[in-house]
Amino acid sequence: MTVSRFAISVWLSLLTVSVLAACGGGAQSTGPISQVPLANTSESFNLPVPSEIARGVSATDAVRDGAGFTTGNATVDGTDGVYSPDWPVSGPGNRQLAYAVYQFSVADPAGYTQLQLDWSSSPECYWLGLSNYVSNTWEWHECSGSLATPANLAPYTDSGDMLVAVAAIGETTGRLVTMTLEGTTSGHNLTDMFFLHHSTGTGIVNTGDVRGHVATYNITNGTSLEFWDHGYEGNGLLNADGVKVGTYGEYTNYTDPPDLHNLWTSDEAGWVDLRTTILANHEVISFKSCYPASNIPDESELEWRKTMYRNMRDFFDTRPDKLFIVMTMPPLNPAATNAGNASRARQFSNWLNSAEYLSGHPNVVCFDLFNVLAHPDDASAEANMLRADYRAGGDSHPTAPGYTAAGAALAEFFCDSAAAY
Repeated sequence: MTVSRFAISVWLSLLTVSVLAACGGGAQSTGPISQVPLANTSESFNLPVPSEIARGVSATDAVRDGAGFTTGNATVDGTDGVYSPDWPVSGPGNRQLAYAVYQFSVADPAGYTQLQLDWSSSPECYWLGLSNYVSNTWEWHECSGSLATPANLAPYTDSGDMLVAVAAIGETTGRLVTMTLEGTTSGHNLTDMFFLHHSTGTGIVNTGDVRGHVATYNITNGTSLEFWDHGYEGNGLLNADGVKVGTYGEYTNYTDPPDLHNLWTSDEAGWVDLRTTILANHEVISFKSCYPASNIPDESELEWRKTMYRNMRDFFDTRPDKLFIVMTMPPLNPAATNAGNASRARQFSNWLNSAEYLSGHPNVVCFDLFNVLAHPDDASAEANMLRADYRAGGDSHPTAPGYTAAGAALAEFFCDSAAAY
């Protein structure tokens, strides 16, 4: 029997009555939900079973564009699926759920490990329903970017077909770019490392011989890691051999903290294009601000820095297929800073490298460049400023010994982090 669009709409609308509390209150689901209890009743609503959901004939692989759903009330904009729920989590409203059902073709049910959703903007809350054809029920999971699939996907497929329902509530419109059923070969075997930087970064990469250190690491550990980097637009994108192969455009000229915040959170076209390009081409992604960012004049600026990096981390959480290496900024020359600003730069670097920022976010790690280059926090006149043996005159660019020390430390950290993830 084929269930009509109206029946599916009723099913998902009733589902939302019970997921509202979990999404609105920030609670996580404790496990799969096959029967969803209705609010204020002792009844339960049996969802239309997977065998009753009509399937199309166009699903040929494990990747779906957001617009490639088989049924639902989501709308289409190009290849994106647009979810526009009107279900305020804090009070009454129209209570309109946004949903869609996607079909995948799964040739090898044992070869997949997770569902990855790539949102250009995500809804306030959404759930994923997996079709279990053995029990002929749906299993519902509250999500935030990805869902680890069961170890054995065979019960969730029928003649190679697998259905996944996306149900969004709240009042925030979400744009789903792609949904991917990822295989073990596309899990966390990350080999392509990318570093976005400016002039100090160029010195670290070149004078510090990062590519040489990576090559040595590969020989020693039997790995095949590649290091790419991008400086100012004019310097362009350099491949694993250090050869310029193009540029990612003018937005690479901006790497101050607000710019990095835009890179990972802005909806402005230029930032979206750069973000999309980096994500499409690289697996281990690192970035840093240059030494002017160590000028933190007061506590409000320090707190704003933390807010920006928390927002960036929220995006990183949606992409567990990537490893993000945040980097602390280089310290300033004593001629260019003061004790208060230098101390706040140390505080921010310590925070970025702390469990408070990193714990619970396994695809986010921190390389503490500040600590490599800065004088210790010892209450001396030059505490938390560029070390004397790494500077010349009043310039805040490190000298060759500083670049050499940073290059070796950076290459080792990048390689170890990629291998560990």
